[in-house]
Amino acid sequence: MDPAFRSPLAVPRLGRRLPHGTVALVDRASITVAELAVGPLGVRVRRHVLAFNGRDEMRFLESDPDSVAAMLARVLRDNGFSNRLACVGLFESMFGATLCELPRTTPAATAALLERRVREQIVAPGEDLLADHACVAEAPGTPLRALLAWASRSQLDRYAAAFRREGLRVRRVVPPSVALLDLFGRTRVADPERLELFARYCYPSMVIGVHRGDRPLYLRFLPDVMADADEGVVSTLLTEVLRTATFVAESQQGRTLSGVTFSGLTASDASRFTLRLRDEAGLDAQPQHVDVDGPDLGADPERLAALTGLLVHGTHLARHRVRSMNMLPGTERPLARTVATLLAVALVTSVIAFTSLGLARGAARVSAAEVHGLEAGFEELVRTAPERQALLDALQRTETQRATLAFLRTAAGNPVQPLLGSLLLLPAGAVPIEGRFENTYAAGGEAPSLSLRLQGDFSGAGSAALDHLAAELRAQPWCAALSMSRGAVRVEPDQGRVTEDVALGMELR
Repeated sequence: MDPAFRSPLAVPRLGRRLPHGTVALVDRASITVAELAVGPLGVRVRRHVLAFNGRDEMRFLESDPDSVAAMLARVLRDNGFSNRLACVGLFESMFGATLCELPRTTPAATAALLERRVREQIVAPGEDLLADHACVAEAPGTPLRALLAWASRSQLDRYAAAFRREGLRVRRVVPPSVALLDLFGRTRVADPERLELFARYCYPSMVIGVHRGDRPLYLRFLPDVMADADEGVVSTLLTEVLRTATFVAESQQGRTLSGVTFSGLTASDASRFTLRLRDEAGLDAQPQHVDVDGPDLGADPERLAALTGLLVHGTHLARHRVRSMNMLPGTERPLARTVATLLAVALVTSVIAFTSLGLARGAARVSAAEVHGLEAGFEELVRTAPERQALLDALQRTETQRATLAFLRTAAGNPVQPLLGSLLLLPAGAVPIEGRFENTYAAGGEAPSLSLRLQGDFSGAGSAALDHLAAELRAQPWCAALSMSRGAVRVEPDQGRVTEDVALGMELR
């Protein structure tokens, strides 16, 4: 066994509720369903069935949700499975995915950033998209890394409707690659010096990810790469793996990959891929697997790993809980409704608790003094509620600003950073009037030239403060050149004051 492999299940602290349930994996020519339970020794396979090329011969297309849902319901019914599914992994080619960094900020700001990331990945999308993300825990004070996936909302709506028509109660829909990448990270040792590659093949798509220890570093999602490929699966996958290995060596100060883990290859393709990778790059490769507690009931090891990844995605295993991705429409809950529900539950719980306590102490005979005391306490809570809310709002704004500034300090090439940085450096008494960017793209692919002009009323700051501001701006890493010009003097007789405008012009790196 690879010394870097660590079972995600044999850990001392699994939490009170161990993952268990029925999961399904759908691809172009098969449906795999398994009832699994996770324990300290590994995955226990309680029931397993593979409907593939035999009596249940089939071939599916992702554009036919009705046939997929009907066959899935039939497989569950004929084999005695429950119609409740903890998770369903649908066709890989339905989804797009990427790895991105997110600041630790409010849910609304996170949603806006995710929408922007999707727009950056897709040029002029032809239809509405549904996107979701799964954050990977990082060290405190650092930006979060997240797996971001998207798919056609109309297509996912059709799947949700088909599941309902067939009486299937599906809790989550997750791209299989996301679940497998999450499982891969959980099964790696936390060694930041070890770089490993994960490759997933599911016709006609490929997914390649690179981990530093147990943390994701890089992700390539190649949808439909085999649809027009001139070579076979092994040659195409080998080419993409070697291309990624070259990129890793160039971007990681010459460090090379320690090993490769793959999923989705047949036994013959896996053997040829392993031999060619060792001959051409000197890298060892092995299929992804999980520990099995008891008999596997004939389950294919790689399919079992995929099913396990779908089950444990988002659960408290391997030191941290990963936010569960869900691409099933209708499961999004607005923030306001979620908060209202939590408050209602808390209120009902409190009422029940206090009522039970009062009955236990014989509080049915409440005296007038006790009633008066309760009324006085309620009035105190009502009177101080706005003050408490104001403090909570101020704390939230402070935390959001701190997280945003920490993100901007490390975000290379972000044009918002110079503008916000300049505004934060303005001295007391200065009033910004106008800020304008000019973003010039040079021919030949060179880096763009950014120019910022900030105009303001500096009459309340004084010349010493202006000199200090200029020195501070020149010291910023994004400031290549700085020019300051005094503007016109405006006299306001009614207000009894004289105002002088100053314009700051900066060329940015």
